[in-house]
Amino acid sequence: MDVRLRVAVYVERGSDLLVFEHRDHPDAGTQIPAGGLEPGETPDAGAAREVLEETGLRLTDAPSLLKTHDHLDGLGRPSRTYFFRVQAPDDAPESWEHRVTGSGDDNELVFVCRFDPAPTLWPVQAVHRPGSKLRRD
Repeated sequence: MDVRLRVAVYVERGSDLLVFEHRDHPDAGTQIPAGGLEPGETPDAGAAREVLEETGLRLTDAPSLLKTHDHLDGLGRPSRTYFFRVQAPDDAPESWEHRVTGSGDDNELVFVCRFDPAPTLWPVQAVHRPGSKLRRD
């Protein structure tokens, strides 16, 4: 079985982390920008693309690779996620709504984005963010 290649991005403003919720699907929980790599795409390019598609923010700094994490995705498929961190652009608002762009399953969904000092994240998204509260359901 092929390994799915994914990226997850910690966009930081000081100690705050950029997170979002699905406006119309609150059961999806708090998330960070993340998603699958496109064929031939490098992980750092995928990280910048996912941030833009899911939040509307165009990064001004290059994301830096923290680590990779091998795991099973939500459907039980083997995955490798490249975790990045990057500083938020100076002009990023404190909170906003964004309609997702791109070709993924989340295209056209509305995400409510904000910077949060102590978000509750899904365990797979918090793996390289010490001190994060974990969602347990």
